[in-house]
Order: sequence, then C-alpha cells, then structure tokens
Amino acid sequence: MTTATRAEVVLTPERESYAPGERVQLQYRVESEVDEVELSLRYHTEGVGDEDLGVAWLERRREARGQLDITLPASPCSYDGTLLKIAWVVRVRGFHGDEPLDPYDHPLVLGSVARGKER
Repeated sequence: MTTATRAEVVLTPERESYAPGERVQLQYRVESEVDEVELSLRYHTEGVGDEDLGVAWLERRREARGQLDITLPASPCSYDGTLLKIAWVVRVRGFHGDEPLDPYDHPLVLGSVARGKER
C-alpha cells in the first residue's frame, strides 16, 4: 500500500498566477517520514487527442524542509479550454529508501491566460 506525501508548498511572491520566466522562491516542508524528497515543476495536458507530460525542473534532496529559487519556464502557459487544458504543478514526492510515496501536487498558473475560447 502506497502512502501519500504530506507536504506544504509556498511560492513567494504569493499570487494567483506567475509570468513566464519569472523567478520565484519555493519553500517546502514535508510532514511525512521520508529519507529523501523529490521536487519538480511539471505540466500535463488533457483533452482531445494525446495527453502530454513535461518536466521543467526536478531536484532530489535529503532535507524534509527547505527553500530554493527557481526560474519558471517560458512555456507552455496554463490554459483551461473546452478541448484542451494545460495545468502546472509543483510536485513534492517523498521516498522511503527507493520506495516512492504518492506525490503532493501544488497547483500553479503560468501566464495570464487562464480560460480560453475555442471554436
């Protein structure tokens, strides 16, 4: 049975959306008992056609809490259309030895286009 990673993520500055290429400070704290923590910034698409997953940044650390500065990617921007959705998350996954826990995903909006029109 897999256990969920209990975690908290704070991005500074705190706001609803972030500009592509912006530098932000990421603070994280894992409340689960873990040996290592994997942090990543990733997006996934869903909608008509194939789904896609991209990882803009990934880092593994031994500390269950910490902070780091990251530069957000230039694209793709978040999108919430009828036929296509692009969603970004900061993912925190704990590990017991080599065994991963279920991840904790903190949503992030990249860009100013949150809702699109499609024909």
